[in-house]
Amino acid sequence: MWESKYSLARHFLTKVTVLISSLDDIYDVKATIDQLELFTATITRWGKAAGDDDLPEYMGHWMEAMTGVIDGIDDIVSKEGRGYCVEYLKLALKNQAKAYLSEARWLARKVVPSVEEYREVFEWLLADPAILVASSDMCRLTDDVVSHEFEQERKHAASSVEFGYTHSTKDTKDVITSLLVTPMTI
Repeated sequence: MWESKYSLARHFLTKVTVLISSLDDIYDVKATIDQLELFTATITRWGKAAGDDDLPEYMGHWMEAMTGVIDGIDDIVSKEGRGYCVEYLKLALKNQAKAYLSEARWLARKVVPSVEEYREVFEWLLADPAILVASSDMCRLTDDVVSHEFEQERKHAASSVEFGYTHSTKDTKDVITSLLVTPMTI
C-alpha cells in the first residue's frame, strides 16, 4: 500500500540501495584484495587519509557519491531533529564493507564456509522477517511490471500488475509504472 509519509524514506532507501549494489560489485568483481583492504579502511574512517590516493579512480567516485547521498540525507533529517539516524546508516555501511572484505578474503584464500557458519542466517531467513517479506513483495511487483507484456502473449496466471491494470484507471497504470520503471538520479 502506498503511504506518502514514507516517500522520503523510500527515496533515501533507493539511493543507498543503488550505491550498496555498486559497492558489492566493487568487492566481487572489480578490485584486487590489496585495493579492497585500503578501500575498506577508507570507508571505515569515513574520510580521506594518507594512502587513499592509491585507490583506483572509480573507488574515489564511489566514496564521493556515497558521501553526497549521506550528506543529503543528513541535511534533511537533521532539520527534523533526527540527525542521529545518519550515524546508524554510516555504521551499517562500514559493517557492510567489512563483511564484503571478509568475503573477498575468503575468495582470495579459496575458503569455502561451512553450512554451520551460515546456520544463523538461514534460521533468520526461514522465520520470514518483515524486511524480507516487504523486499520480496517489491521485487515481485517489479518483475510483474517488467514481464507483463510478454506474459500477455502466452497462457499464465494473473500477476499483480494485470490485476491492477484490469481493476483501475489509466492513472494508476502510470503511477505503478513510474514508481518501478522510471530511474532516479543519485
